Amino acid sequence: MVGILMIRVVHFIGLGTLFHLMVGTYHRPVGERKVLLFLDINGSTELAEKLGALKMRSLVRKFLSDVTQPIIDRRGEIYLYKGDGLIAMWDWTAAIEDDAVLHAVDAMLVRVAGERDTYRQLFGVAPDFRIGIHGGDRRASKASRRQSRFLSSGRVRVVGREKASNAAPSARLRRGQ
Repeated sequence: MVGILMIRVVHFIGLGTLFHLMVGTYHRPVGERKVLLFLDINGSTELAEKLGALKMRSLVRKFLSDVTQPIIDRRGEIYLYKGDGLIAMWDWTAAIEDDAVLHAVDAMLVRVAGERDTYRQLFGVAPDFRIGIHGGDRRASKASRRQSRFLSSGRVRVVGREKASNAAPSARLRRGQ
């Protein structure tokens, strides 16, 4: 029973976050250099009205499952699932080394494109999505004694942004200063 609970906790918040919670890393604000990837489905409100709540929830669950694995496989971790999207995070070095973030974007585009027929068969539509990638210094701390949510603040630079619905592989992503 405890083992199953631990597996679920690790799956929900990630092994790294669990470790930092247990050792108290975020009890005081900590400066970190991170790359954040923001992703969500285009036109999700209209899509939800068209599909209905239950079918939309199933589509979102499949979509988030499809895009999560490429992130994990490329040393990213899921910071937050929110509605029809997510926020993923990489340590700066891991993100930039071998273009891990860009390879994750490529893999997500390939994965969702490969599942288009399945989406159309199950839901009558294949989702389009958008991605924003930002990087820089941030301060992270625990929100309160009772809440495990983390607050993040700091200036970040836009590393790249691409609308995934008509995106070529990530070689077209712009890199900003």
